[in-house]
Amino acid sequence: MDKLYGLLGWSKHSTAPDASDDDVYPLHVFDDIKSRRIFVARVMRFNDVLSAEMLVASLSRLLEIGDWRKLGGRQHYKDDGRLEIRVPKRFTAERPALTFTHDTFLDISIHEHPTASRLHKPTDGPSIQAVSAEHPFFAARPDFPSTVDEMIRKGLPQLLLHITSFSDATLVALMWPHTLTDAFGVLALLRSWSLILANREDEVPPLLGAREDVILEAENSVDKGHAEPHKLEPMRLAGLAMYRWGLRHMWYRFWSPAQESRTIFLPKEIFSRIKSQIQQEIAELPAADGQVNFASEGDMLTAWVTHIVASSESTPSPMTVLAFFNLRARLSSVIKSEGLHVQNMLMLTYAFLSSQLLKGTVGSIAVAHRRQFQEQTTEQQVLSFLRTLRQDIYTTGSERYLFGETNSRPIIFNSFLKAEFIKAVDFSPAVLRQGDSPNHRSNPPGTMIVYYYHIFGSPLGRLTTFYMLGKDHDGNCWLQGNLQPGAWKEMQVRLDKISLS
Repeated sequence: MDKLYGLLGWSKHSTAPDASDDDVYPLHVFDDIKSRRIFVARVMRFNDVLSAEMLVASLSRLLEIGDWRKLGGRQHYKDDGRLEIRVPKRFTAERPALTFTHDTFLDISIHEHPTASRLHKPTDGPSIQAVSAEHPFFAARPDFPSTVDEMIRKGLPQLLLHITSFSDATLVALMWPHTLTDAFGVLALLRSWSLILANREDEVPPLLGAREDVILEAENSVDKGHAEPHKLEPMRLAGLAMYRWGLRHMWYRFWSPAQESRTIFLPKEIFSRIKSQIQQEIAELPAADGQVNFASEGDMLTAWVTHIVASSESTPSPMTVLAFFNLRARLSSVIKSEGLHVQNMLMLTYAFLSSQLLKGTVGSIAVAHRRQFQEQTTEQQVLSFLRTLRQDIYTTGSERYLFGETNSRPIIFNSFLKAEFIKAVDFSPAVLRQGDSPNHRSNPPGTMIVYYYHIFGSPLGRLTTFYMLGKDHDGNCWLQGNLQPGAWKEMQVRLDKISLS
């Protein structure tokens, strides 16, 4: 093991070795944004004991294949202050493809560890579970850099694999700089890693767009003379309106209690009851302009949380729901491509909800969100928004993402429901022994039961944010959010009520 750690572990160099012969990859415009110079971690929990050696060897092998090598490089500042990725011609002990660390507690159960035992877990009924400040402990060792700048200064690889082994479970943490890719790029990495582990290397899709920006190519494919104007542009907050919104937001946050981070576990039956109630409300809505009233699971959860937040506020006000969506499913040139795109390709939609609408049913909010989402995610509207944001970056160095009324309160959602992260990973070839017996588990050996999501130094600050982590193998739903205490109290009241229904 020590020899393996020496080969793949953290380089001790305080500055990067000579990189004059490296292959150089670009970071695309939507990657190299200052607000993305932060770390993101995904800590995956397996109820099996996994081979750390097999996991690191298979991930290292993936990073040697074709343009997957880009992920094994090191970020480096150019003379103009922008970033690029330098990849060694050959990965070595001095310059490995990833940083690897391993902590072992093989003499105790994960349920006996003083910190790991407090990680969120499935419960008999719905539960709102505190997120411990110690969660990041399992994402990386304490001496790992806390900033991307420090990672660059020390010449470290972009990816960190940190494994924590117990007698009956394994925590597998993958951490990366947000400048490298988004969550769906990491999903592609996890699926390809699983293929390598299963000796199915010939099935690994090629990594596309490593050097050419597929987003820019899609933008340039449309004749500018026939490009649609961005429909939200008249609602952009700028100048005095931006100043007024900023003052209102600071005043509101100053007098409001701090956000609290929680994880929500919704058993399959409870989630089904929530959906059924919302679907009934939608069925009772009148049709507008001949449109069929429809809302997806993501719309319904978005509306449910938004209604809870609005109901917990002492003073009614309009809200703007910002929801991330995946460009990979919206750009025809990307949809048709035969390969994977590992870069930042998430964008935002905006649903403007009046205070009157927020006093109505959850179903009416869900339908309103769906209609605005559909209007803003046509390919032409997406391309128009991309051109606007790219111009923002060229002129100011960052995107300008604020639209709506100056008195509107933002709430941000990121849904991974369709991605099925929990079911995407199959590390069964690395199982040394099962942690839970077949009678006490619902997931196949080598698959995760849940994961923990953490952003280090998030630019979202004290904004209200909510993540839909997805469903587990039993159909239970996992959510994670940063809400004020009043909103959490209101959510608990509603969960108690629906549990008794």
